[in-house]
Amino acid sequence: MGGGSVGVDLTLDGSPAALNGRPIHLLGSIYIYNGATLTVTPGTEVRFTPGASPYSLAVDTGSTLNAQGTTAQPITFTSALTNPQPGDWNGLSQYAGGRLSLNHCTIDYGRRNNQALTLYGSDAQVQNCTIQHSLGTGIYLGASAMTPTLQNVAVLTSTGPAISQYAVDLQRTYQNLTLSGNGEDALVVGGGGVVHDVTLDGSPAALNGRPIHLLGSVTVAGNATLTVTPGTEVRFVPGYNFLQVASGSTLNAQGTTAQPITFTSALTNPQPGDCMVSISILAGGCSLNHCTIAYAGYSSNKALTLNSLDAQVQNCIIRDTNGTGIDVSNAGLTLSGNQIYSNTAGVVNTTPAIIVDARNNWWGDASGPYHPTKTRVAWATVSATACCFYPGCTPPTQTFQSYWTPPNGTLTTTQAITLAWQAGAGGTPLGYNVQVDGSIITTTNTTSATVLSTGSSYLDSARLQRDRLLGLGQPYVDDHCARVCARVSGLFAPGSEKLCRRHGVHSRRQLSDGLRSEP
Repeated sequence: MGGGSVGVDLTLDGSPAALNGRPIHLLGSIYIYNGATLTVTPGTEVRFTPGASPYSLAVDTGSTLNAQGTTAQPITFTSALTNPQPGDWNGLSQYAGGRLSLNHCTIDYGRRNNQALTLYGSDAQVQNCTIQHSLGTGIYLGASAMTPTLQNVAVLTSTGPAISQYAVDLQRTYQNLTLSGNGEDALVVGGGGVVHDVTLDGSPAALNGRPIHLLGSVTVAGNATLTVTPGTEVRFVPGYNFLQVASGSTLNAQGTTAQPITFTSALTNPQPGDCMVSISILAGGCSLNHCTIAYAGYSSNKALTLNSLDAQVQNCIIRDTNGTGIDVSNAGLTLSGNQIYSNTAGVVNTTPAIIVDARNNWWGDASGPYHPTKTRVAWATVSATACCFYPGCTPPTQTFQSYWTPPNGTLTTTQAITLAWQAGAGGTPLGYNVQVDGSIITTTNTTSATVLSTGSSYLDSARLQRDRLLGLGQPYVDDHCARVCARVSGLFAPGSEKLCRRHGVHSRRQLSDGLRSEP
């Protein structure tokens, strides 16, 4: 049969009742237009003869392809060669505004611009079908804001990705898809903007455990909500790729214990820093539960950036980041029940005036957030009150008292501290000199006090074993905890270095020339 344009309703009937099992050979392409409907009967086998320009079957705007096979009498679109090869013909395609309904169909050895089945319109239902032996991609969804349905579809042995989706911003339905033996057994998705409410569904019910590969960065904007279903694995192609949520929009990723959500690298052997930023919440909403973010930190960036009060991160794993695990700015958040480990820095709060409550998390080791080879909480420009790590800590304003034998050397503060002196054990104060920004302050009684402003420093000129420095206000505690944490209102055990490290209270100390800190 020759090809050509179909501008009137037509039926291709290769059913057993019509041809007794013989195929229909098409010697050219078929183009359905002018609002026409091409119907293919159950049991029909349509074979496309290869040529210099491989033939295809296309449905234009307002027209319809209706191919309803059955379990007993499926419909087949395939090559006419005795020894067929992937790419022998150009496959099926639906343009925007066209209608396509396939049920119990097989599309074999096809491609169209390297796709066997190409969909550009929302009115597309593909059910109980098999797409196999394709040259390139099995199924391609080529436009944003589409709403096609793929249900009980198997994509097998394509040389490229099983399914490729032009952008995230598609409201498509995937149910019980089987992807096996392809160049990529995955749903491959382009990046771009999301301005509609969209669901990324890589759940077992949708993709049967296969991942979603993101080829580019994604920005959720326009008050849209991007929902990620439990059990979904989103893999970022390495490089400058991220997921960003703008003001007024929302990322909702609610995994479960049995079906966590994963954001990770697409590489077979992933490494920290494969992706730039997994998730960045600029000023929108974010709810992450039972999620894993792994191998982020491309170019030493963050795995998770939170710049919004409307953010909840619970029961999540942030790990293997070539940079900061969680970066918080302008947001007094509570991070609880998470596992934060094997990052260059665990949690950084870049707005010290606002407390981040990071209690009740696991830091990769029983000793807590400070560990020589695991997660370290970065304090580079952050005050000691910026994050609260230990279970007894009350965030924002409670006053503590800390008895402290200061180190020999220079200490530079990152917050204001009030200093006063009182008798040490067994006697009254002997003269104790403190140098504050070059001025000597000498005190010999319990009433003298001074305030160290942010950025100032002091140098003790004598070490008197019996004297103790009493700090009023949030304690600024040296890293040598066995000497420092003698008593902090019962929150720290006396002389406990391990406990003090566990609680993550930390200082920035610089030693002066000729002075040595006490071990």
